[in-house]
Amino acid sequence: MTPLLKWQEKWDALCKKYALDPKKRYIGAHVQTETDYAHWRNWPLESWQTLFEKITKNGSKVLLFGFGKSQDFDIEGVIDLRGETELFALLSIIKNHCSSLVVPDSGISSMTYFLNESFPIKLVSLWADPYMGILKQNVDSPNPQLVHVPLLGKDKNISNISVEEVYEQVR
Repeated sequence: MTPLLKWQEKWDALCKKYALDPKKRYIGAHVQTETDYAHWRNWPLESWQTLFEKITKNGSKVLLFGFGKSQDFDIEGVIDLRGETELFALLSIIKNHCSSLVVPDSGISSMTYFLNESFPIKLVSLWADPYMGILKQNVDSPNPQLVHVPLLGKDKNISNISVEEVYEQVR
């Protein structure tokens, strides 16, 4: 059974508050799972830093999502929205402004995956354990335009996913 998260059209306007260029597509990123029990699900911060440097080097922009600014990414082209978006605004930004989303196994990955709305998005998910989250559920996304690219760390270690592997998927 596939979970279906209903979207209300009125929520599309929530992203306008953030003054993002409507003609530009961004790469979204949820840097950490932000839980007290699943640190092994987090990709190293140094890997995120290198990924963002590679992405922005070519003029692309990155939007950071999450609860709080645990580490600064002082890189031109990285727009830090952590701690500034409620759930529906965050999903509105992803739906209306992101071409790709890079996330660990987290609530943002699940919400995006199961959003019952058709919009183009490439969801690049980073995994230590393939028997968790949306991979464990093993069902298709209700979004026919969603392309899911799960990347699994060798030996169940998310640190073994290379920056190059992730970059290849979002460039």
